[in-house]
Amino acid sequence: MKYIICYLFICLLYTCKTAGNQDWKSADFGPFKLKAPPEWKKMKLQGFDSYVGGLTNGIDTLTFDYGWYSPEVDLDSAGIYREDTINGLVALIGITEGMTTRSAELEIFLKDEKNRFFISGKDLQDLPTVLKIFKSIYFPYSDTTINPPLVMEKFHRSSSVMQGRSLYKFNCASCHHPHKQMTGPSFAEVFKYRDKEWIYRFLTNRDSIKSDSLTIAFQKRAGSVTCIRFPELTKIELTRILGYIR
Repeated sequence: MKYIICYLFICLLYTCKTAGNQDWKSADFGPFKLKAPPEWKKMKLQGFDSYVGGLTNGIDTLTFDYGWYSPEVDLDSAGIYREDTINGLVALIGITEGMTTRSAELEIFLKDEKNRFFISGKDLQDLPTVLKIFKSIYFPYSDTTINPPLVMEKFHRSSSVMQGRSLYKFNCASCHHPHKQMTGPSFAEVFKYRDKEWIYRFLTNRDSIKSDSLTIAFQKRAGSVTCIRFPELTKIELTRILGYIR
């Protein structure tokens, strides 16, 4: 019952604070930009193996991590989740709602496959504003014409998105190794010749790609074993698999 009350509270809070953001300012963080109310200021943080930073209004604080080892949205925590599109890029938003605190996490799946992007805030007092900041984030290759409104009713508690490790072990580990030849080729070998979009089409809609010398060679090596098709696999799930094995 408490989860229903919390969820309704989030919906009500989001509805009540939908004032326009015409006076919001653009903040340039280098690899990406975002918009926020004028009272939000940039923060400098020290990172070790990634670019980190943040912004705060003195009450709520958001911190981001952009790099090779950036974290993922924690799908094991109690909360509600939603797959979304933010300025043309696939994203995953997670909200954890307690009786007195609210936290929000955002993971954007970049075209730059060498890096990840993650931003989050804890103990938030103004969740609607934070979510609007999330929706304003854009990279040089983002498409600002593709940014549908965030509808809270479309969040769900039982997420179908698993963590990369679980997805890999459940779907891939019996035939593929990150770096060694097994029944199928290693992922490292596939990456040398094919990008993520090709891999996604091969797994979900194989008839949409033409067979070539590479796929014929892989199949000959595997013998009578054929790679399973995964028509329900999402791009987020594939990104999680690739992020785990790299």
